[in-house]
Amino acid sequence: MINPFAERKKVWVHWGNHHHLRITRIFKYFCLLGLKEYAQAFFKCLEEIYHLEKGEITKLTFSHWQDAINS
Repeated sequence: MINPFAERKKVWVHWGNHHHLRITRIFKYFCLLGLKEYAQAFFKCLEEIYHLEKGEITKLTFSHWQDAINS
């Protein structure tokens, strides 16, 4: 059986991917729209991916995501 995440992560889980900036914007928009709990749930998923895929998502990107939720 094909692991859907394993296939999809090839598209965006790697260093320098422009989708990381889009994700930051999603967090900001969720918070602006009063949907912070959705932003936090999405962040929790990405945090797990960040720890599982060591080095594929930079610390800088991860900190931008945290800042977007906490601002």
